[in-house]
Amino acid sequence: GTQAAGTAIYNLPLPALQGRYQLNNAACAIAAVESLQSSLPVAEVSIASAMHQVSLVGRFQTISKSPYVILDVAHNPHAAHALADNLKASKLHHDKTIAVFAMLADKDVKGVVEAVKNEIDIWYVASIDHLRGAVATDLAGIVTEVNPHAEVKTFENADNAFQQACIDAGENDKIVVFGSFFTVSSVMQAINDRSKN
Repeated sequence: GTQAAGTAIYNLPLPALQGRYQLNNAACAIAAVESLQSSLPVAEVSIASAMHQVSLVGRFQTISKSPYVILDVAHNPHAAHALADNLKASKLHHDKTIAVFAMLADKDVKGVVEAVKNEIDIWYVASIDHLRGAVATDLAGIVTEVNPHAEVKTFENADNAFQQACIDAGENDKIVVFGSFFTVSSVMQAINDRSKN
């Protein structure tokens, strides 16, 4: 059961969104619904249905399971810590984790790398073709500064990095695409384009 706003008790399923922090988000949403019940009534069955159907593009979004491919728009240390927690929780089921990583140069790149460094086995670092985009070699330098023993490969763009990651990954490996909205959208666009051909 889930208690919202200290009054009603609902018997609800877990939210469809993966990640432990999504439980806090769901509880907050349910509390908001409960506080408005007198003026905007919502049936428990509707709340349960919402928990089943909720989706967020690019927030620990799984798009494949062999290999496991995750898209996450984490682009600051706070979001990267949440990503690291989710990667750690799913690590038991996978052999190695490949990061497809690209960020904007004006973001806290070092803080993001620090947050996830223990959950990444191999870094496929890419440039972002944008005025504010960091160059792959600069990102690679930060990764090796944070973790001198890291295995790092550089690519012209996130799509190339992702393609190579898919070639190199075993069926029990995990690929996580993150670092920027640009990174995730670039890979999603490339996947959509290839699926049409």
